[in-house]
Amino acid sequence: MHILVPVKNTAEAKSRLAGLLTPEKRRALTLALLRDVLTALTRSHAVSRSGAAIYVVSDDPLVKRIAHAFSVGIMEDSESGDLNAALTDAARCLGKRRAGALWVIPADLARITQSDIDVLFSKHQARPAVTLAPAAGDEGTNALGMSSSGLINFSFGRESFERHSAAARLTDATLNVIHRPGLAFDLDTVDDLKAFAEMGSTSCAGQLVADWAR
Repeated sequence: MHILVPVKNTAEAKSRLAGLLTPEKRRALTLALLRDVLTALTRSHAVSRSGAAIYVVSDDPLVKRIAHAFSVGIMEDSESGDLNAALTDAARCLGKRRAGALWVIPADLARITQSDIDVLFSKHQARPAVTLAPAAGDEGTNALGMSSSGLINFSFGRESFERHSAAARLTDATLNVIHRPGLAFDLDTVDDLKAFAEMGSTSCAGQLVADWAR
């Protein structure tokens, strides 16, 4: 089993926050969110028991440095910011290694915890299966698991939850949908950032946002 964590180049990440945050702050926020997601994944009992390999998908040197710090793998993003193409390339590469189950966990899930990951994996039992966690804000997809690489195509973006669900229903796979606050909240917009600041999170990203408010 493999887990892909895609991360945009930090020079381009969180562009919807450009009206509120400087490029330096957007870069810092992107990296802090990545640390929190990798912390949840590497502390997850379900991930540990499965022996899953975690890969960060990015072409950014700062992102790669964090991946090294967490002792996770790196897969180059050679698609110039095209998320679905980058994931497809990564999945194709892993498929050559007989990768088995494949997960995608975005790097901006600001409230994600180890428990969220454990629940997500525990619900993914049937074979074949597709497991999805919908985003609260734009009906996107905040986690996607499939029991074999290529079972459905990647279609991340706004309203992708319905596209992924429809694709799964066209297969003989069991479709699992997981609703949890830690999986539903991704930090993309100014309203997201304000809501996150009010939560008082003690995560890396939460402490960073709190420091900005002082």
